[in-house]
Amino acid sequence: MAVPTEITEKINVFNNSSLFSNHYLENMIQKVPEWNTETHLREVYLQIKDVFDKKCKIFENYDEADLEHNWIRQVFDFLGHHYGVQEGLHHDPLKPDYAFFPDQKTKEEAYSHKKDSEDFYKKTIAVGDAKAWNVLLDKSRQGKAHREMTNPSFQIDVYLRATPPKWAILTNGKLWRLYHEDTSFKMDHYYEVNLPELINRIEETNDIDLFKYFYLFFRLEAFPQVPLGSSFLDRVREESAAYAQKIGKDLQENVY
Repeated sequence: MAVPTEITEKINVFNNSSLFSNHYLENMIQKVPEWNTETHLREVYLQIKDVFDKKCKIFENYDEADLEHNWIRQVFDFLGHHYGVQEGLHHDPLKPDYAFFPDQKTKEEAYSHKKDSEDFYKKTIAVGDAKAWNVLLDKSRQGKAHREMTNPSFQIDVYLRATPPKWAILTNGKLWRLYHEDTSFKMDHYYEVNLPELINRIEETNDIDLFKYFYLFFRLEAFPQVPLGSSFLDRVREESAAYAQKIGKDLQENVY
């Protein structure tokens, strides 16, 4: 039985590794209010594509710091984020690459209180980590997860457990991933978009709606606007679980 082209395109623009429900992402998410918004969608896409087209051929030659400066932070800026860079945790040597805040005022408050020994991450809404272009985001030994700080997926789990936010972004500039604190310890539960492949697919199909699978999930508005508050990502995760449960129940009833 042939898979409809529309569904195939959706599958190819994201890799959902057990964080959400594939059925929900393919069939139901188009019904959420955010999906119908066109505000800034094309503008952000063209901004990202412009930088990508100009510099993509040398991304693999950049070290981590250069890639962040020339690509990753620009993408964060286009997505509306307010972030601090490599700030240490209170009484802890750990330094996540990024601390994301709901707005500029909250970010400035965090910096102003840093010398007073207050937790810089107290009002953050997400944490993040960045790697060089060709760095693998997963490492394993004999089929088992590699639980060391050299494994980016393990690193992001450590950062989530050491900070208040429950969402995290991990990227090497090519692959962009979301992790949730409840499942990050498994290291294979994430939502991922290959941004270069997505750009190519949009150019081939002229379907800007495909960009929503990146834009709506990684922009500022996707995350809680207050620490530990509800968000677009939380609703997608909760509704995915409910939808998967319903599908499972329907299958059981049909089998019976």
